[in-house]
Amino acid sequence: MNLPQKIILIIGAILLLIVCFSSPPTRYVTEPNPNHIPYSVAANSSDQLTASITPVDATDQAVCWTSGNTAVATVGSNGIVTGFYAGTANITATTVEGGLSATSAVTVTQGTTGFSDLHNYWAQGQIADLVARGAIRGVTQTEFMPDAFTTRAQLATMLAADLNLGSLPGTGPTFTDVPAGAWYHDSVSAAVYAGLVSGYGGGQFGPDYLVTREQMATMAAQVLLTRQKAACPDPAATIAILAKYQDQGSVDNWARSAVALTIEQGIIHGTTVNTLAPQARATRAEAAVVIWELNKLLEVGTDSANVNTITLNLVPQNGSPGMQAVPPIIGTTSLTLPLYPDAISTSQEFSMPFEETPGSWYVRVAKADYIASTGLTNLEAWYVQHMNDLGYQQDGNATTGNLKTGVSTQGIIFKPNQQPQGHSIEVDLSFQYFSKGQTLLEYWVTDLVVPPRPATNFIPGDVAEIDGSITVYGTKVTQFKVHITDITKIQSLVSASNSLNQVIQGVNPGGPMIWGTAELVFHTSTGEEIPVDIDTDSVSVNGVGLQDYGGTVWKVLASIYGINGPN
Repeated sequence: MNLPQKIILIIGAILLLIVCFSSPPTRYVTEPNPNHIPYSVAANSSDQLTASITPVDATDQAVCWTSGNTAVATVGSNGIVTGFYAGTANITATTVEGGLSATSAVTVTQGTTGFSDLHNYWAQGQIADLVARGAIRGVTQTEFMPDAFTTRAQLATMLAADLNLGSLPGTGPTFTDVPAGAWYHDSVSAAVYAGLVSGYGGGQFGPDYLVTREQMATMAAQVLLTRQKAACPDPAATIAILAKYQDQGSVDNWARSAVALTIEQGIIHGTTVNTLAPQARATRAEAAVVIWELNKLLEVGTDSANVNTITLNLVPQNGSPGMQAVPPIIGTTSLTLPLYPDAISTSQEFSMPFEETPGSWYVRVAKADYIASTGLTNLEAWYVQHMNDLGYQQDGNATTGNLKTGVSTQGIIFKPNQQPQGHSIEVDLSFQYFSKGQTLLEYWVTDLVVPPRPATNFIPGDVAEIDGSITVYGTKVTQFKVHITDITKIQSLVSASNSLNQVIQGVNPGGPMIWGTAELVFHTSTGEEIPVDIDTDSVSVNGVGLQDYGGTVWKVLASIYGINGPN
């Protein structure tokens, strides 16, 4: 046997081994079977729901769990069901392979408390739910005192605990009657910072003042408004909502729209069918029920509120020419985001400065990496749900791959439903396969802090002369010199330039929509020279770029020189 024949025989043997020892054929799921019998769990407790797969030897047996009513019960990726409010929720198991699903009804029963004065009390169930979550406490270990009146400090503390405001910076106004060592100090500070309550003026909060029912309604309305869950009814609707109550005239004018909103949303109820009692003192039980009703609208206490969180500190990276070196402290210096249960941290660090320095913004960045014990698809779905619950919307996604390794990365971009003033926050989450049942998770947070136009950047009113050049783009490029001494024309350009307040976020790239540019110098009567660059959608004054979406300044310049185009 010669050498080529030996090589052919060896290759044939290898192929035979591959055929003989290949993996068994894939077995596909035909049916997921969660418990089809009625299932019960007590409020504020958890239990396991399981799913069996047919056939039992299916290759991919992974399922995703979802709840049809997260206000009643939630379900984790492992099938653990947690009850929150009395009612029924349909829990569905869906196979990752094939998308087959089956549903089981879960009934949540009402919780109880150990308080002796709540037996058969009208608000026993609602109070029990809040006590179990730590949102409210009894006056003693055995008494809740539901009919006792509520103070401003007590209500602020209830709201702060229930809404988990303890993580807020608490940098609200300092009140002379809220000493640092008071039991309610942190809660009042957090509630004020969150915009739920304010002081009386003169540095007073009034922590021991009793809360009226209309004041309680106002605080509840502020929760809905700050969480963007509702809007105040218009004046006509307010009148219509309050008209059914005989004592609606005793509602103070400043509280009427807030009271109407809470009635409309089912948070505040009348003391009788046609009596509102707005000036009556609110009891502890009434305050508890208001918070409980708020929770139903906000889904506080559900899986999205109790999920693990990660707080990333945002640190300035770099700035732009013409602006101050350190960005102003305007609110957000950290960001709290949901964190998948049992995720293992591999790093939490500040990123390196960007390779490309932004032109007219400050960038604050934070980064963290985790390994999550679940599949990539399930992890993506979990974050979409919990980021939405936290007030973020999906703003884009992307898939990247490495041809050498065959590893792909899924990315989702989230932005807040409402950006804090002066900020542009973006949360990029990336998901990459790590090993069977594990996914690499990366948080990348950027905060583009856009400071206001500096006070020193405005053009003074004593400009006496303007010179420079204008370039107009059309079928051919035309360039000509500028020399303006007419005070009326000068003032029109100064006024238009000074009307711009929005600093450009990034370098204006220009492009085909730029019809023309002007490079000018404004000369003041005192000899100061101010460089001003103008195009059809932006202006730069002393190196600070200003957005001019309507082309206001360009239109003034174009009218002076009779330039055709977007004028």
